[in-house]
Amino acid sequence: MSIKDQETAAQTLQRWLQSPATNNVTWKINQLDAAKQIGKSRKQPLVALNKVTVNQALNLSKGLLVGSEQWQLDTLALSSYHLLKFADEKSPLSLAGQWTFDSDIDTALATLRKVQPLPTNFSLHGHSRIIAGFALSELNNASQFEMKIQQQLSSLSGRLADKSFIGGDVFAQCQFNWQQQYDKPGTPLAEQHFAQSQLVCPQTAISVEKANVGILLTNLNMNANIELNKDGNKVPTNWLQQLTGLSETNVSLTASGDMLDGRFLLPEFVLKLHEKSHGYMLLQGLSLATLLEEQPQVGVKASGIFDGVLPAEIVDGQVTIAGGKLAARSPGGLIEVAGNPAMDQLALSQPYLELVFTALEHLNYTELASTFDMTPNGDASIYVGVKGKSRDIERPVHLNYDHQENLLQLYKSTQIGNQLQNKIETKVQ
Repeated sequence: MSIKDQETAAQTLQRWLQSPATNNVTWKINQLDAAKQIGKSRKQPLVALNKVTVNQALNLSKGLLVGSEQWQLDTLALSSYHLLKFADEKSPLSLAGQWTFDSDIDTALATLRKVQPLPTNFSLHGHSRIIAGFALSELNNASQFEMKIQQQLSSLSGRLADKSFIGGDVFAQCQFNWQQQYDKPGTPLAEQHFAQSQLVCPQTAISVEKANVGILLTNLNMNANIELNKDGNKVPTNWLQQLTGLSETNVSLTASGDMLDGRFLLPEFVLKLHEKSHGYMLLQGLSLATLLEEQPQVGVKASGIFDGVLPAEIVDGQVTIAGGKLAARSPGGLIEVAGNPAMDQLALSQPYLELVFTALEHLNYTELASTFDMTPNGDASIYVGVKGKSRDIERPVHLNYDHQENLLQLYKSTQIGNQLQNKIETKVQ
């Protein structure tokens, strides 16, 4: 289209918009559905809206089209503002705008559930506010797109099965940049159709007052710097790149919180989905007595304050822990085991361990140290060394214990038990 043609189109559109009857427009759709074909007989719903209403106000002046819209998409209310600048000798064709979404999360989930089934034991409450501004321009066979997004989630609370949290807040400011160079006649093949995109979310902040994940966590704080890149000229080299379409994914985060009357710290964790990721967690002043209060074991009582460190590596989404350590603070603590079914059964099947069981009935320990290692498939190796004095044994007691367990299988088995218990309780009520 020539400049003259563009001026004629702009003048025609301006005369149309100057009519009072057409300056404000209302669009209504009673039902809007869209689905994607999956296989031969299945369809996945993408959009399911019972009612769509758009109130739009348009104004054209000196080659600049300004639009303001109020959207009602089923239960969701949005507002938008757009600027369209027609190309001329001085500037290229450009489009800019801003979208605002402000709603309770319950309202948004009511619409989401129509296209995306959510677990029956899942709930999420709170408020969401999103402001997204964008700019798109075309110049010299190239397209450039920039979007700035501010996301704020407040007063969050939620539950999934037996895990829950309250008092959550999330704040993130992100910027997305995309550019694409179109093919030009005579351009070398290696330089044609260049495309690249980047999403950056610096200083993302997450806080949670209280979370129950089997252990009670309080005063959780997390800060993250997120950088996602995609280079269209790079061929994916592993399954994660093929799955996400990203060439590089770098997430640097720190976290802290209170647990078991102590504290945990994640000084820095660098997550690279396509390379080796590394980090470590520090555990400070954890109470063994509080652990047994939150995770009670029949016939087991214990006390003591512990510190530890858990170094971790992640490769292709699999976690390895090597050299994890946990040790009791001086002066130690007390261990009492009596009436524990597992220990009683072990005493019957292995009578040669009678001295060990006697020592554990009332053991004042002065030293307790443990190491922890876990392979990517979940196989964990735990070593515990205890030194102390038993009430019924005159000489000092030294106990060494090795244990191997697949933690992934153990977690799945506990989840099966929890699910079965929840179903039984639901039927009884």
